[in-house]
Amino acid sequence: MSVVSVPFNQHKLSNRKPFLQVLAALMLSTALMLLSPSGAFATSISSIPSWEVASEFNDSANPSGVWSYCTKPSTLAAPCSLLSNQYLYPPYPTDIIGWTDPNFTVTIIHNVHPTPFTNSNYNFPITLPAHAIWLSPGASGQYAVLRFTAPAKGTYKVSGQFYALDGTDYINGQYHYWDSTDVEIVKNSSTIVFSSNIDYLYGAKWTSFTSKTVTLKAGDTLDFQVGYGNGNNNFDATGLNAVIEKIK
Repeated sequence: MSVVSVPFNQHKLSNRKPFLQVLAALMLSTALMLLSPSGAFATSISSIPSWEVASEFNDSANPSGVWSYCTKPSTLAAPCSLLSNQYLYPPYPTDIIGWTDPNFTVTIIHNVHPTPFTNSNYNFPITLPAHAIWLSPGASGQYAVLRFTAPAKGTYKVSGQFYALDGTDYINGQYHYWDSTDVEIVKNSSTIVFSSNIDYLYGAKWTSFTSKTVTLKAGDTLDFQVGYGNGNNNFDATGLNAVIEKIK
């Protein structure tokens, strides 16, 4: 594994995981209630086996438990190549950390802080919610993929949201680029469980998947993936909240 940018003190989340899982579930519920048109979304915290993408993000090992961070060339492509380079986001190498490919075309990174963090390096700053995950697709259509591998046979419930991180308004008499991506959840690289689009300019600033149920065998995969939508990956940073529960 190679590292991009300067050395840093790695931010491992394992010691904070129980607290962060509860915190992430509460944040997911609150965020979806605030962002969805109806405001009707609730997340219950229970003792059933569950996994949450943000609190379990690992910026020092890939794969990590049920999660892997990878890229693939098309929607239903079977191979998903692990992102092998650790990415320290300049100029915030200890604040926004994650994974990229050897050519730095696809990135999956996250805010390491338990509070929102603003990347003010650009003309149009991006504010990442606490522990938010940021997926950016490649310029040639490569997907940024966060893959869940089922640890056991059963029925799994998936709830969450993809949301735009890039986006601005009419500024100084000029329109600027907005987030425009295609987003999917794909089972075993063959079955589309959920499909939608983020298009900030036309008002689609988020898209939610609530209580999707899938039957999985041990080793089956669910890919949460982001593509470049309109054929251009400029300003395509897309966030992901997701909770997976094994209900049977």
